[in-house]
Amino acid sequence: MRRIRYIVVGFLLSLNSISAQHLINEFFKIQFDNYDFPVLVRGNMESGKLLIFVQGGPGETAIDFARSDYPKWKNSLEKELAIAYYDQRGLNGKVSQIDSSKITYQQFGLDALAIADYLQNKYKVDVYLFGHSAGGKMILQALSSHPERSKILSGAILASTPFTSDYSDARYNHFRPEYLKLIAADNIKKGVKTEYWQNAYDWMSHQKVIDDLESSNKWNEYVDKAFEASKRKISLSMVAKVIFSKPYNPVKYLKRKDNDMVGDLLWQNEKNVNYFDDLDQIAVPILLMTGFYDNIAPFNELDSAHQFIGKSKFVVIENAGHEAFLDNPSGFNQSILDFVLND
Repeated sequence: MRRIRYIVVGFLLSLNSISAQHLINEFFKIQFDNYDFPVLVRGNMESGKLLIFVQGGPGETAIDFARSDYPKWKNSLEKELAIAYYDQRGLNGKVSQIDSSKITYQQFGLDALAIADYLQNKYKVDVYLFGHSAGGKMILQALSSHPERSKILSGAILASTPFTSDYSDARYNHFRPEYLKLIAADNIKKGVKTEYWQNAYDWMSHQKVIDDLESSNKWNEYVDKAFEASKRKISLSMVAKVIFSKPYNPVKYLKRKDNDMVGDLLWQNEKNVNYFDDLDQIAVPILLMTGFYDNIAPFNELDSAHQFIGKSKFVVIENAGHEAFLDNPSGFNQSILDFVLND
């Protein structure tokens, strides 16, 4: 009996050892276009799948996102596959050294493809670009403008990515008015605060478009009542894991002047971008996903984009808003794993 026990224990230990061989946690820099991108790769390489996370904001860093484990992927997605996090051009550097001419969605898309090419060659795995919010817009620029070059990818994931911008008539004349009516109709059907939501539906039907500050505030007031997003407390431990690790300098990180500058430049760059242009040029499989209550990337807007992309899958995450990875982590994570591991 004792011998059998030893054999079983030895077998289990050998399995753990094999599994550990596939775990990775590496930090290094990738140079492209005379710029050094800090990269953190972490997770399980056994599946042969690597997601490259493209952070949104714009102007938000991804490595702090990973080090603090804000999205809670370390013990979920990273158990199944590997994720590469990188800080985009201009972040956590000196403001005086930022080349503003290269802080564009087009350039950031090219940067993502260059990093994907490097990591694919380094690890010999299937690579997917994975963008949240504005990060998805950078991926869109890469895929629609450079379809041949993007064929190095096995696919892309756009999570909570709006296809319109603050400068787009379609956002205020169509998608957002329609979204409020859809949310209102859903609550009326469920019998939730029917009088309130009937008023919302009637107001939007009469208003038709969001064309001034008053109507914008009214729209926000209604949709904000539809869903209370999950809030995660930022602990001192989470902060410490970020600001005392490479590539950060605590003082510079807290000032954030460089990150704010990048965000402002990208926001201004959207005046020249239409994200519905050239969607039919995308040559790789795409997963579009958003929360049912995401009022930044409304589901009707993504569904419309889905119709223009040939190899696309569209998923609405129930009981979730813009940060669906916190509101409904099981639904969010499973949608990604189904797309990457099973499709």
